[in-house]
This record gives sequence, C-alpha cells and structure tokens, in this order.
Amino acid sequence: MPAQALAPEHRVAGNQRPIGGTRTVVLHGPEGGIAATAHCYFPHGPHSPHVRDAWVGLVAVAPEFRGCGLGTRANAEGIRMALDDLGATAVHELVSETNIASRRMMERCGLSRDAQRVCAMAIAADSAKFTR
Repeated sequence: MPAQALAPEHRVAGNQRPIGGTRTVVLHGPEGGIAATAHCYFPHGPHSPHVRDAWVGLVAVAPEFRGCGLGTRANAEGIRMALDDLGATAVHELVSETNIASRRMMERCGLSRDAQRVCAMAIAADSAKFTR
C-alpha cells in the first residue's frame, strides 16, 4: 500500500483540493543502493492556521555520498513535491542552530531562518541526541 494512502486527508473550507498525504524522496547510487532520502507531509490539523504548510525533512545521505550535493537535491525534491504534488502553500524545516551543513543545505534550497518560529524538543536528560 502506498505511504500516502495511510496519511489522513482533509479539505479546507472554500478549497476543494484535498490536503494531506506524504512523499518520500529516494535517490539511488550507481550500484542501486539508497544514496539519499528526504520526506514531506502535513503536520497540522484541519483547524490550524498552518493547515496548508508542509514539513520537509529527515534528509539523510549515505556516508560515501556526503559532500556531493545529494542532500540538497533530495531536500529540493521534497520541497517541490510538497508544493506541486501535495498542494502545500508553504514549507518549513526544523534545523538545529548548530547543524551548519543542514542550515546551508536548507538555504541552498531557497529557505531562510524565521526568527518568529521557534521549535523545541523535550528528551530525557540521559538520552543521546539522535541528530546533529
């Protein structure tokens, strides 16, 4: 079953285009293995003022392909899919302030930091960080 069939779908009043679904970008290396991935979906519910904002992220690049621009390519394709295929009117990404490589990738895709939007994540004090 396709991933998007599992995601909730809803409509915004006055707009008959369905909003919802997901897309996952998979870029393959020359041997056919996965070289890079990215993902997009709509995290906000139907009553949120951000209902048409898609989130793009989970960009991952296999170590042997890092530094070749594949993360930027996968991220850009995730943004394109969110806007063109899923009908988003805006996209956002969450990037740690200390993750310079991801911030540069995001900027190369045309996104910029918005100081008005702040996100935090709560984890147990003894938990290991799972992203850069």
